[in-house]
Amino acid sequence: MESLREMNHKINRIMGDTEVLYHEAALKLGVSDSEMRLLYTIRDHGSACLLGELYKQCGLSKQTANSAINRMVEDGLLVVGAGKKRDRIAELTEKGLLHANATVDRLICAEEDVLKKRTEAETEMYLRFLEGYYNDLKVRIETL
Repeated sequence: MESLREMNHKINRIMGDTEVLYHEAALKLGVSDSEMRLLYTIRDHGSACLLGELYKQCGLSKQTANSAINRMVEDGLLVVGAGKKRDRIAELTEKGLLHANATVDRLICAEEDVLKKRTEAETEMYLRFLEGYYNDLKVRIETL
C-alpha cells in the first residue's frame, strides 16, 4: 500500500498534468489561458455571467481576469453592462459566441466525450472524492 505522501504526490502530479493539458488545449485553439478560463466560465452559465461570479469561478486573480476581460471587450467578444462592479453582467457578443463555439465549446465536448467513457457510478464517485478533498483541504488551509 502506498503511503499518504506517495498518494498526495500522485494527486498533485495528476492535477498539474491536467493543468498542462488545458494549457495545450488553449494553445491548439489559439486562445490565451486566461481567455480560455473566462470563456469556459461564461459558457458554464450560458452566454452571460455576473462579474462577481466570473471572478470567483474562473480561477484567475482579479487583475489577470480584468486584463483579459478588457482585451475581450476590445476584441468585440464581450460586453460588460453598467452598474456596480460585481453586479455587472459580462455577456458574449455574437462574435464572442462564434468564438466560444470554435474554441471552448470544443474543449467542453472533449471533456464530455471523456466522461461518456466512464460509468455513472465512476463519475459520481470521482465527484464525491473531489468535493470532499476540496472541502477538507479548504478547512485545513484556513487553519494554516
